[in-house]
Amino acid sequence: MNQKKLLKYLFIVIVIIAFVLTSYIIYEKYVIYSFVKNVNFPKQQKVVTILSIPQKRVTVFDVDYGQVFNLASIDYYSYAIGIKSGNKIGWIDIYDRENIDKSKIKMYNFDASDSYLYSDEFFELFSKKSSYGTFLSILIKGKNVPSEVKQKAQAEVERINEENRNEYVGW
Repeated sequence: MNQKKLLKYLFIVIVIIAFVLTSYIIYEKYVIYSFVKNVNFPKQQKVVTILSIPQKRVTVFDVDYGQVFNLASIDYYSYAIGIKSGNKIGWIDIYDRENIDKSKIKMYNFDASDSYLYSDEFFELFSKKSSYGTFLSILIKGKNVPSEVKQKAQAEVERINEENRNEYVGW
């Protein structure tokens, strides 16, 4: 096979891979947006991706909704934080001041199949996000979360607390 034909086939393969990846990303976003839309949040704002790890099929997302409320001159909204991992999707935290219909809320069901969400890699990636503490708290309280993962999450909370104590010494 000459070099020109090889380059042509290589180009075709690259185009096909790009198409498949683009289709997958669009599908994943569609699933998340459909999930959020189903709740029918009042005055919903846009869905924001907090963390995306496409090669592991994991997305952490959030959405603000409802009336703005002011606390200490800072505007806040009700919010919900969700995770999509593989074919599973659900909320991990909801701060609701709007009294939404709770029957439409599907919490994420952590279980033994969520091995990537329990991995050191995921903890490290998520640790840079503001909702990391919520994630750890949910793992610690989760009824289907393996006990070694609960212990790992508890140790991480203790590490963060100690780090914060040391940071504020001398104030």
